[in-house]
Amino acid sequence: MAEALARTAVQLRADAECLDDLAFAESGQLRSNASDPAGLDARWLAALPQAIRARVLRDAAIMAGCPHGALTAGHVDGVDALVTAWRGQRWSICLAGSKPAAAMARSGSRQY
Repeated sequence: MAEALARTAVQLRADAECLDDLAFAESGQLRSNASDPAGLDARWLAALPQAIRARVLRDAAIMAGCPHGALTAGHVDGVDALVTAWRGQRWSICLAGSKPAAAMARSGSRQY
């Protein structure tokens, strides 16, 4: 049993590293905008697989000023809902140490 768990842990670690690398590649636009994660295209984000999108959103929240240690999975899930479940309503998610992440309609393109 212990060997099977160890193999699973190795496989999960490799999978997580692959997802991190894919998310890093996808979030290139964040790094090219340096400290301004505002204006991410929600359609682009929504088209990403959830595992990649969550990592990109996490990086964007940190770049927006959310302290690394204060950001929870609940915060990321809330911002993800702004991207995937936004239907024109106005609502925001407060992230620790940063401005609220808000869903806005602007020229037909949603941004957070």
